[in-house]
Amino acid sequence: MLAAGQEWHLWNPSQPGLRGALETDAAGRIALRLARWTLWVPITYQRVEPCRALFWQGGISGIFTAVHGFELHPDGAGTLVVHIERFSGLIPAILGGLLGRILAPMYQATNAGLLARTAAVAEER
Repeated sequence: MLAAGQEWHLWNPSQPGLRGALETDAAGRIALRLARWTLWVPITYQRVEPCRALFWQGGISGIFTAVHGFELHPDGAGTLVVHIERFSGLIPAILGGLLGRILAPMYQATNAGLLARTAAVAEER
């Protein structure tokens, strides 16, 4: 599901698309939903492990960069999903915790969408 970028719009309201070869160090693009607009941003895949992890990095070095991704860990009869975002640069340093508070609702929607999509796929099987 994480590796199927063409399906991200089915579950990820804040990042509804992913393009490029899903390979470590490969260039790609991610769609960011900003209000009514969708902006395609260049990224580099940092860690690609099928059925385990997907991480990418984007931004402008020194000004604003982000490493974003998901890790999947078996957890009993299910899977624990760890959703990670790390910011660096001048803008995150100035904004401090404000950036996290602004983005928290987007990440909650992403996590809820992933849970719902996973449940729907499991039910289809």
